[in-house]
Amino acid sequence: MHMKLSEEEMIDQCGFVIHAVMEGGIANIHTHGLVKGFDHPDIQCVVNLPPEVIYEIFHNLVNKIKGGHRFKAGEIVSGVLQNLNVTFTWATEGDRDVLRLILPDKTGELAPDKIQGKLKLQYQGQLIQ
Repeated sequence: MHMKLSEEEMIDQCGFVIHAVMEGGIANIHTHGLVKGFDHPDIQCVVNLPPEVIYEIFHNLVNKIKGGHRFKAGEIVSGVLQNLNVTFTWATEGDRDVLRLILPDKTGELAPDKIQGKLKLQYQGQLIQ
């Protein structure tokens, strides 16, 4: 028989939990527990990706944090999403500051003034539908 762990127990056991809040096709996927477990800001993604993809990305990020890496806004990071780079910007999720994961456009562009399409909205504090 499996007992369901509370969120606090999961944070104590794993160091974090992932919340995926999906409303009307708009994604607000974020972690809780990184501040407590690793003294690192929680991470948010506002791009609606398949659950297995976002799960892999967040676990890759957390594994780097567990290894001692501290992500910073504007830092270009490889090794998180296949052969594409990602970056971060500061954002607000609820009542807390988080590092928003910025995913590249189809050409691999991350710069706020060059990124194309809906992905430009990642920088504008908006959730993307």
